Amino acid sequence: MLLFILSSLASPLLLLPYNANAATLPVGPDDFPVSDQGAPHGGHTSPQTNLEWEQVKVPSPGPTNSLYQVACNSRLGAGLEVRSCFDALHAAPRGDQQEVWANSVPPGVHVDVILPEVTLSNDTRCIIQPVLLKGQNIGHASAFNVSEAARAVIIGCVIPRRIGGIAWGIGGDGRLGVQVQLNEKEHPKCDAPIQATPRACGYIVHREISRSTKLELFGRPGSGLIDVALPITKRSPAGLCQMVLDTVGTGMYHTSWRSVWFAAEMLAAGCVRAGKGGEATIVAYKRTVRGDIFTKDVKLTVMDEPAQLPALPGKALAALTA
Repeated sequence: MLLFILSSLASPLLLLPYNANAATLPVGPDDFPVSDQGAPHGGHTSPQTNLEWEQVKVPSPGPTNSLYQVACNSRLGAGLEVRSCFDALHAAPRGDQQEVWANSVPPGVHVDVILPEVTLSNDTRCIIQPVLLKGQNIGHASAFNVSEAARAVIIGCVIPRRIGGIAWGIGGDGRLGVQVQLNEKEHPKCDAPIQATPRACGYIVHREISRSTKLELFGRPGSGLIDVALPITKRSPAGLCQMVLDTVGTGMYHTSWRSVWFAAEMLAAGCVRAGKGGEATIVAYKRTVRGDIFTKDVKLTVMDEPAQLPALPGKALAALTA
């Protein structure tokens, strides 16, 4: 396991029968991938989770009397806190301009938001995540469309059942859905106050860290045939936020940049948003002669002023001052 160290409801709930043959429901919840981002060990949901979707409809705000198509399922987490999910909703962007959302950037196509993209609550327990229909690479929606769809899931699933869910059929072409789910990964450990802003650290999270799911071997030079040599330093413009990925142990560690990215998202939401540094655990496995074992050896550090450097662990300090 890796560690990242960073230094009122407007509309009533309306439950209506679900009509699978209705022309306004061309797709359903199974047509979207179920994100495993919040699974405690990455990629595996609990064997006790419900495989059946409970479908409801929730009124949209405003005078249109339209309905959000929502489906609830404990596959996306049970025991969600209403306050936590509204906290995530409050942090979500709300621009009204239609944007292009994509899993990758096709040649010659302008993309505004590259997925995956998440918004986390301050306690990092609730995740809001847009997802595209299976087989689709591009969708059109505004940030407001996404946040209001997330609100519909909170109203339809989290408040009455405390489970996660998905809303779909939103935006300009209906290809985008929005999941609200529980994050079961270990909360980051926040420590001393820092001056780095969420915007500065967000630059690193969104522009400097790959989201590739490819498993690679991370380690210090000399550990073996590694793919990624540690330590690695990431800096925002003007040095307002710095992150260093490093290990306190020796050997090689199997993980992906996607796991590193999500840990950075947790730190940005759980610590930097509160003006603090801290550390977060990334799912990783240490390679040994007996096989891969779960570990907590790798850390990421964040700082915002040179005066803070002496307080860093020796290896991270050496990495920044080299």
